[in-house]
Amino acid sequence: MLVDTLRIAADIALDELPDDADRATRGRLNEQYAPVLAAMVEKYPWLNDPGSRARGSASSAEATVAESVGELDNGAQREVLYRASWLSSDSVDALAALEAALPPDDSPEEARGPFRPPVTSPDPTTTPPTRGDDR
Repeated sequence: MLVDTLRIAADIALDELPDDADRATRGRLNEQYAPVLAAMVEKYPWLNDPGSRARGSASSAEATVAESVGELDNGAQREVLYRASWLSSDSVDALAALEAALPPDDSPEEARGPFRPPVTSPDPTTTPPTRGDDR
């Protein structure tokens, strides 16, 4: 999937986003990246259910994806992906829950710590799209 997808400015901006990017920068990028995720899910609908294509169990596939994203992306990048996934699926309630979970942007970096998405979503019927390959 990623091999046959052209890289656009939003992809490059996400790759180059530093972990200490301010909230305004992250907000602009998640607005730019939401349509990218929506297009990927439209082209690859299984992204909403990656476990369905797993060779092993769905939970093992989900754990592998989560571990990979955790190792490959910094906190700001994970936040942008998480926000953009909810934005692309029109999950306004999930975005509101995320905003409520985050400290104010003017709090010291060490108080904010690394971004970790909430464990459960406010709408259990909605799954954010994930990045993956088309195997």
